[in-house]
Amino acid sequence: MGYENDEKGNLSKRVNRANRENRLQLVYEGHFIGDQIKSPAGKGQFSLHTVYCSEGVSYVYFTGESGKFQQMDILIGPGCYQLWVVLKGGISLHFSKSDHALEVVEDRCLLVRAGSEFSVGSLPGSSVDAMLISLSPELVDKVSKGLDDFQGWESLLRHQQGYQIYIESKPGEVMLQIVRNLAFNEYEGCFKRHLVEMKVLEFLLLMLMQQKERGLDITGHPQAMEDKVLQQMHQAREILMHRLSDPPSLRKLALEVGTNESHLKRHFKEAFHQTVYGFVIDKRMEKALELLKDKDLKIVEIAERLGYKHATHFSAAFKKYFGGHPKDYR
Repeated sequence: MGYENDEKGNLSKRVNRANRENRLQLVYEGHFIGDQIKSPAGKGQFSLHTVYCSEGVSYVYFTGESGKFQQMDILIGPGCYQLWVVLKGGISLHFSKSDHALEVVEDRCLLVRAGSEFSVGSLPGSSVDAMLISLSPELVDKVSKGLDDFQGWESLLRHQQGYQIYIESKPGEVMLQIVRNLAFNEYEGCFKRHLVEMKVLEFLLLMLMQQKERGLDITGHPQAMEDKVLQQMHQAREILMHRLSDPPSLRKLALEVGTNESHLKRHFKEAFHQTVYGFVIDKRMEKALELLKDKDLKIVEIAERLGYKHATHFSAAFKKYFGGHPKDYR
């Protein structure tokens, strides 16, 4: 792993000591971004490859294996912005003041602002390749006042329970190259700190330019999903979560949340980046991994709990999703 610090030579010693204790702690004295990453005991751990720390920007590049659920807890400085970039797979963000997980899927990037404590877990069924970039509010505020492309960018803000979403987009090739360079420590030398900051800000500017190309006016009001519609989608999601073994039909689900089937399908995908059916399958397979840890439960019992009439149907769905038989995951 590569741990970087431009100003405090003794940080690497503290990081190595903390790492032996199953914790990474990156702390500057004074008003700085502090990053603390800890893998909870008894849960799969992401592999941390590169952790970088400087006054305005810090980041961690991590991966997760296919077919295994991984999770880690993170603490960042108060008021910091989080830039998530998922290159492969999918992650689920759990913020302390929110009842709803925020999912970021493959080939997406997201700029959010939330509480200082949160956890990130892998979505089932695929490996994970992702980066978290933490930006100090001082840096972002300084740049937003000095660059035209940042003027009015906060009008894109969408308030959610426990967190705020500013920009979401699909990274282009230039943006992906910036992430690769950060992940593999391509920026070296005495000006590394400044290069990293400039490249991260370039990434943000490219995200804003994408919003303009999509016809969104960042000087006016965003064309975001209405609060009522978003609330309906979260309600639909909660209904599905509590009825995974017997989910309602699309028509019944739409009626329960006060919309129609067509709007449900369209807005659900816009809100969570997956279809209703895909969501049910994901959550069933995630639950299956949890139930398989109980070796006293038979495969047929697990199948019944998840709503499969026959164990063979469950095994076939599981193998299609994970690539192996349920018995292989016990």
